[in-house]
Amino acid sequence: MLDPSDRKKVSCGVEDGKHRDDEVQAFFEQLFLDMGKMLQAQAFRLLGDWHQAEDAVQEAFCVALKREESNHSVLIHPNIEGFMVRVVQNTVRNMRHRQQNAQVFLNELQALAVERMRDAGPEYSLVELKDICQKVLSRQEYEVLEEIILNNGSYSELSRRTGVDPGTLHKRLQRALKKLRENMEEAH
Repeated sequence: MLDPSDRKKVSCGVEDGKHRDDEVQAFFEQLFLDMGKMLQAQAFRLLGDWHQAEDAVQEAFCVALKREESNHSVLIHPNIEGFMVRVVQNTVRNMRHRQQNAQVFLNELQALAVERMRDAGPEYSLVELKDICQKVLSRQEYEVLEEIILNNGSYSELSRRTGVDPGTLHKRLQRALKKLRENMEEAH
């Protein structure tokens, strides 16, 4: 484990931002080497899937690093191990919440597909539902919907890739779901 005195040296850092960034990166790499397997095992116990557990730990480290970049509180935390365990638990809880929301949405889409199949015949497919989503939603809303709901992605990963704040992405998804629900109600 990392010695707490080492953490204080890193957190007090040097005035040069690049040098501090290198030290922070090295700290988190060492923290992952020290705790990664244990955190993955904990996430696995909560999720029951090793790949999701790996994703949860990766997302948890991204959250911790982002918190460190924003307010410099992680490196001086008196119990960094306990902090990381809590971040993983919260990340797992958020992943489950996203999965439940995705399942509700997919159930709604499936119900719509069944209804449209009855109306339009057997040639109607889920591919056409994707087309409906693309027609009803803006490109940005559809991108968030596709990544978060259909591909079971995370806000943090999409945020990192697009450069858009996770809160903004969440609002886009909520707006997209509202538009689709309204469109489904109009189709009835």
